[in-house]
Order: sequence, then structure tokens, then C-alpha cells
Amino acid sequence: MINDCAVSRNSISYSNAQIEVDTSPLKAWFDTVEKRFYVLFDYNQKWVSKRFSNLVAISENGKLAWTAVLPTDSDADCFTDAYVENNVLKAFSYSCNYCEICLSTGMLVKKEFTK
Repeated sequence: MINDCAVSRNSISYSNAQIEVDTSPLKAWFDTVEKRFYVLFDYNQKWVSKRFSNLVAISENGKLAWTAVLPTDSDADCFTDAYVENNVLKAFSYSCNYCEICLSTGMLVKKEFTK
């Protein structure tokens, strides 16, 4: 089961699980089965007209499990929003793509140009 987390400037928490991060998170979720956080970092913090792989999975002990693959090879792309629905991680990119992300690997399961 995947649940919403509390986020603050540099930390993410769910129940008794908490991690510290270097970049401000926009949203985060905790997977109670895999014992990992899925985090969308604030693209305005580090992203300035360049690629920023800002959707990641981090284990409960703070170790990076994967970084989600961006939908394009463009010099300027990042994820601008994400949500979890029916245990599926869904995201939107700066390059106008709707994506579904594999929770095990961070690879794209689905990509659809929306503009």
C-alpha cells in the first residue's frame, strides 16, 4: 500500500519512517510493502533550463533505489507533478508528457504526449 507523506523543507516522514534530503520535496509517498519513499523534488530548486531527474525512490534507510527515467532526451526536461493512483505512480513532465513509472525500477511503463 502506498500512502501520502508529510514533507518539509528537507525531510520526509510517514508514521515512524523519516529521511532527510538535500533538495526540497514537493510531494512524497511511502510504500509500506517495499519500505521505500517515492519523492518528487521541487524542480524550481535546481532546475534552470536543463535536465533534472527529480523523481526518485529512496529506501527507508536513505539509500537511493532508482531515479525515474525522463520521457525525452531534451536538454530541458523534468517532472512537474506526480501522484499515486491505484498503486501506480503517474507523472507529468515539462516536455508535456504524461508518464506511468514502474515502482520497482523507475523505468517508463507508459508515455503519452499531451500537447
